[in-house]
Amino acid sequence: MKNLILIIALSTVSLFANSQDTLLLKTGKKIICKIINTDSSKVYFTVRDNNNNKLQTFVNQSEVQDIRYYKPTIENGSNQKHYNTVALSVGSSMPVGNFANDDVSSDGSGLAGNGLNINGIFTHYYLPELGIVVKGFYNSNEFKADKLSNMISSMTGYSVSNNSTSYSSYGLLVGITRVHYVDKLSIGGHLLLGFANLTEPRVTFIAVSGTNSGSVKMSEISASSLIYNIGAGLTYTLNDNWDLFADVDYLQGSYKFGSYSITNANGFNQSEARGTQNYGVINITIGLSLKIQ
Repeated sequence: MKNLILIIALSTVSLFANSQDTLLLKTGKKIICKIINTDSSKVYFTVRDNNNNKLQTFVNQSEVQDIRYYKPTIENGSNQKHYNTVALSVGSSMPVGNFANDDVSSDGSGLAGNGLNINGIFTHYYLPELGIVVKGFYNSNEFKADKLSNMISSMTGYSVSNNSTSYSSYGLLVGITRVHYVDKLSIGGHLLLGFANLTEPRVTFIAVSGTNSGSVKMSEISASSLIYNIGAGLTYTLNDNWDLFADVDYLQGSYKFGSYSITNANGFNQSEARGTQNYGVINITIGLSLKIQ
């Protein structure tokens, strides 16, 4: 009880200090402080006395109603709290729509499989809940060339195999994010727009007939496109500097390719129009974010 009285007395002083977190006690008292640590029985924190000296103390968990951690707020109704974050995330990329279609007889099929997604993200929060996002991304998705090998084999009667290859895509996006805070958790959504490049890989097909074999090569081909990104995420505040987050993003674009070439060792060389590839992926990632005041 003596410790609780001391805390309440200090809290009346700390109301005017530049502290961040808030302890709500079951008695109805508020303590404006800085939470240092918590365990199963105690909450440790610091407050400042009349001489602005920092004092460290604790309160029993049984006396605490709620803990409210600091999040950036608008001060005095007009002075905005600005801050920036830099983040890195990595995860899985799953193709959807025509890009994922692996029916080689279907127009616009991309023969794409699952792959890897990496993101570098900078966010400037000009309001506590609103920010401007700049995002660079890289995607690598399997190119199912074996589907083409199977088709060639069925048409020729040869045994056909191929090398393992992947689509690669990279781009730069800019947009806005909106965040809603719930204590240490925050839920956000973002809408981004930018340009990206998509490269369909070089593939080598090996055909075998009896004791004879030969190779046919399909060249690499690239195109650029306007692309948009709709996403949502969940963030958990680890401490004053670091956040852990998970995002789900949908990226959509339409790439108009030129022509690729088909060659073999006997001098055969033919160009073929690739056409337009509709591109769609869902990326699920986790990452770390660093706050920069």
